[in-house]
Amino acid sequence: SGIEGIVDAIRDGKNGQLVGPRQAKEHTKAIVDIIGNPAQARKIGAQARSYTLRHYSWPVIAESYVDVYRNVAKGGSAQ
Repeated sequence: SGIEGIVDAIRDGKNGQLVGPRQAKEHTKAIVDIIGNPAQARKIGAQARSYTLRHYSWPVIAESYVDVYRNVAKGGSAQ
């Protein structure tokens, strides 16, 4: 659901599917659509895995922290 921290981690159509908060029918439809199309589910799953590894793997996250520390050490901000 497109709430709180979920929208920071999930990119609709890239590594998951966001549906509106408190939208039970939307959630149900999204689940039924995936269950009803196994080939599409595998394709979406592979795409989501690839996207997530490229953007959120430990090496990627660690490098972003290193970048912040380097910037701060040079007198910059943490952003």
